[in-house]
Amino acid sequence: MSEFVISYIIDNINSLTWRRKTQMIDKLVTCATGSDIKTLAFALPFIKKYLAPVLIYVAVPDQEVERACDLLLNASNGVNIQVVPDSKIITVKESDIIKKSLKEKGHLDKYGWYLQQFIKIKASSTSEAMQRVLIWDSDTVPFRPIKFFNDERSVNYFVSQEYHEPYFETLTSLLDICKQTPNSFIAQCLPLTSGVASAFINSLGGNDRWVEYVMGNLSDKSPFAFSEYEFIGNYIMKEKLLDVNFIYAPWVREGREYYYKFGSLELATKHLSNKYCFSAFEKIGQNRTRYYLGYFFRRLKSLLFFNRA
Repeated sequence: MSEFVISYIIDNINSLTWRRKTQMIDKLVTCATGSDIKTLAFALPFIKKYLAPVLIYVAVPDQEVERACDLLLNASNGVNIQVVPDSKIITVKESDIIKKSLKEKGHLDKYGWYLQQFIKIKASSTSEAMQRVLIWDSDTVPFRPIKFFNDERSVNYFVSQEYHEPYFETLTSLLDICKQTPNSFIAQCLPLTSGVASAFINSLGGNDRWVEYVMGNLSDKSPFAFSEYEFIGNYIMKEKLLDVNFIYAPWVREGREYYYKFGSLELATKHLSNKYCFSAFEKIGQNRTRYYLGYFFRRLKSLLFFNRA
């Protein structure tokens, strides 16, 4: 078995030794709100042990900054963490553009979903060009060491079988880029450099225009017509900005099902860590019946779109 494969399946490795062997993550960027802030607080020791970022940069709604600081800083245990209000990253003008566009389309309820994607992209661009950045979903807990960076130009991406056609309609409209790989980059995390994030924003018109340009070119076929993971991943491949490697190690999105089954994040993660590299625990404060209905329809939609690909 190759060293590359072993690095993803062996959990019994001293984290400090792993950190020396691995190319460093300079900045982990994430957004959190509501119950995800509590999930992120739970995940921090795992992130420190297995990802070892130099800095964890967390954007939260302005009204939740105080609560986020209390929960995250108390759980940080030596992790270098910075909690930032959303308004420090996305301007009022950009926020209004997002709201206006979504209101015209009848999808104003998706404002937060779009906003957090713009925030993660913009926050990833505000560092030195070669700084290694990992965009990481705040509801996701890693269970073992993960090597995202091989060197300054070579990155490793987890994949999924997602396929949502409106994403690629929007991507083609924006950048004339079609799907570059059978894989999907929608996998809870995305490694890149700050320079790549800046180049992506510039390709969309630069800091003063990119939000307006994206919102003005969304596919009309779905309220969900933008994906930072799919867009940046396919952009990197098309422009050959980084050497892309794919990781086919298992991970799970529906960790919340195990949370409901076992009754706690501690027990759910203990069970999942035997098989998976990481798991998402989406909105674990949501009503259980509502969750299962939503899960059913999401899976049905995913299967229908995937079979059309």
